[in-house]
Amino acid sequence: MIEIDLVFKHPDFIVVDKPCGISTHASPGDAAPNLVDILKPNYSTLHPLSRLDNGTSGLLLLALDAQVIPKLTVLQKSYLAQVFGITPPAGTIEKELVTKTFRTGVKKRQAASSSYRRIRHDDETSCVLIHIETGRHHQIRKHLRSIGHPVVCDFRHGYKDKNLAYQEKLGSRQRMMLHCYRLMILYQGTTYRVKLRPN
Repeated sequence: MIEIDLVFKHPDFIVVDKPCGISTHASPGDAAPNLVDILKPNYSTLHPLSRLDNGTSGLLLLALDAQVIPKLTVLQKSYLAQVFGITPPAGTIEKELVTKTFRTGVKKRQAASSSYRRIRHDDETSCVLIHIETGRHHQIRKHLRSIGHPVVCDFRHGYKDKNLAYQEKLGSRQRMMLHCYRLMILYQGTTYRVKLRPN
């Protein structure tokens, strides 16, 4: 049984720590456990208001009542990522991304903006703090790849050979190194700041 840690609880919403390797909610034809189904026994209704990729861990906001949804706003989402190479000290990525609507399959180009700041680095990788101004599908992963610094162990948007060599060096299969560690939430005139550093 997968356990989901409760990070912050409000009478109208919760923030949980989503582990990597599980989806936020069910997808057509996917029978694997998802976060919403795992939490259902403890809550009568759940409405995810933010989304994390299957391989991304970290903070996820869920409303406990549908009437609450219009009153909740995520002001800022901050991520930590380990990426290949030595990034510049800081930067902003303004790059349109092609996204596809899940239900219709229609593709469209959308503006996307991400800013980052390097926290530390070693000979092979950098740890960066990322803020996103938009929330496009796989935005951070695509943006970092576009500047030549893909997320470590991102096999979809990164470098397969580098990922395999990195795993072999460490002697084990590694997770994708992307974590949502801070949310700034506005609800009924009050700002809530929730933070959770990765293990």
